[in-house]
Amino acid sequence: MARGTTETFVVETLPGDATVTTSFGGVCRASPCAFLGVSREAEFTVRIERAGYQTQVHKVSHRLAGGGVTSTVGNALFPVASTVAFIVDATNGATQQLNPNPLRITLQPEPR
Repeated sequence: MARGTTETFVVETLPGDATVTTSFGGVCRASPCAFLGVSREAEFTVRIERAGYQTQVHKVSHRLAGGGVTSTVGNALFPVASTVAFIVDATNGATQQLNPNPLRITLQPEPR
């Protein structure tokens, strides 16, 4: 396997110090936040809250990663040694990446 099946998911907010919760159970009390070991094939929602600002909810999905393709092609260039790695990367999600990542959000003040 050329790439791992997980990655770090990052949330950055402006202003900072927002509470970030994910539908997979991740909680961060003060952004910016990093969630370790998230599956590259995950699909989830992210809720961002801060007093005085509108709550935002965003969907995170996955897409084919440029590095995943490169790694997969690299595996294919060495067919004897890398046939297994090629098959594993193509089937276990290692060719995917979370999208968007990082999630960068500008919070909007509550209406007065």
